[in-house]
Amino acid sequence: MSYFSLAELRSKDISARLNISERLLKLSSGIDPNTSEKELQYADAGHQLIWSLFDDDPTAKRDFIYRAFDEDRFLIVSSRFPKDKAEIWSLESKDYTPHLVAQKRYGFSLRVNPTIALSQPYQARSKPTDVLIHAEKQQGYSLTSQEKEDVVLEWLASRLVSRGAEIERDRCGLMNYGRHQIPRRPQKGESNMAFKSKATFSFVDIEGVLKVTHPESLQQTLLTGIGRGKAFGLGLLLLRPLSD
Repeated sequence: MSYFSLAELRSKDISARLNISERLLKLSSGIDPNTSEKELQYADAGHQLIWSLFDDDPTAKRDFIYRAFDEDRFLIVSSRFPKDKAEIWSLESKDYTPHLVAQKRYGFSLRVNPTIALSQPYQARSKPTDVLIHAEKQQGYSLTSQEKEDVVLEWLASRLVSRGAEIERDRCGLMNYGRHQIPRRPQKGESNMAFKSKATFSFVDIEGVLKVTHPESLQQTLLTGIGRGKAFGLGLLLLRPLSD
């Protein structure tokens, strides 16, 4: 069973939301309570806020994906039913079992981290690399807006082939490209000073039309997402019916 939820923070006051985010983040990560509020970034704070809905099992791994639409509204797909123990949310949840039909077309919206795995000399593990940064290094110049869109859509098309869909290239567009910096949490044995270092990830917003090629595979994609950075609101594929 999976669930689709609209979650909205009850407080509209920015300082109140920051206080909630700060409290949850520090409690869950063991950060020194004297850490300044400036060091608490919304990307990670939003992640902690969503985690507060699924903290009934402290040993559980993340089993949800989500998309933030502003600082207080989130769409969430989860395998567990969300519970507002902190009493900070307005929640609307329903069972989520997507029923898809082969060859049917849908409009889609996706915020995703577009990376490719590049092998590294003398390294056993490959390194995830931003597909646009890699393309610019390969070309030796800054890409135009159209070239960036072409690279991103080619990347998405290649990812969806094995995930049960194909995009209609002339009906798709790159709506936004950005980068987030978030505090890197101290690992076990590290001092809290490690919190001051930053982790950076990129994201793109893509909208368009796709066609279902394998309903079961695409259904699984809707439940588990696409790409890296799912802990920070990336990877949730949203579909809407199209009128014929």
